[in-house]
Amino acid sequence: MITNSPISEDEELDLPAADPGPKFITAVIDRLEGRQAILKTKDGQEIIWPIDKLNECQEGETVRLVVQTKQDQTLARQQMAKDILNYILNHQPTKTNEGNKNN
Repeated sequence: MITNSPISEDEELDLPAADPGPKFITAVIDRLEGRQAILKTKDGQEIIWPIDKLNECQEGETVRLVVQTKQDQTLARQQMAKDILNYILNHQPTKTNEGNKNN
C-alpha cells in the first residue's frame, strides 16, 4: 500500500518492535523512468516501483510505503471486523411511534 499524502521527513514512524502494527518507509519520488518510479529513502537507498501502482504522483513528492506481513493484515482485518460489530451493537436505532398515529 502506498499513500502519497503530504508527510514531513520528521513524521517517519519508529515503532517499537513489539508493536504488531504496520511499519512505514518514507521515500521521495526521485525520478520517473519509463513505467517505473525511482523512490529514494532518507538513507539514500533506491526503490524501483511501477508507476501504475502509485496514485497520481510527480517527482519530488513524498510517499509512504507500508510494510506489513500477512499476519499483520489478518490481525488488522480481525480488529476492523470487531470494531464494526461493536459499532453496530452499540448504536442501535431508537424505535419510533410510527404505528401510533393518534394525532
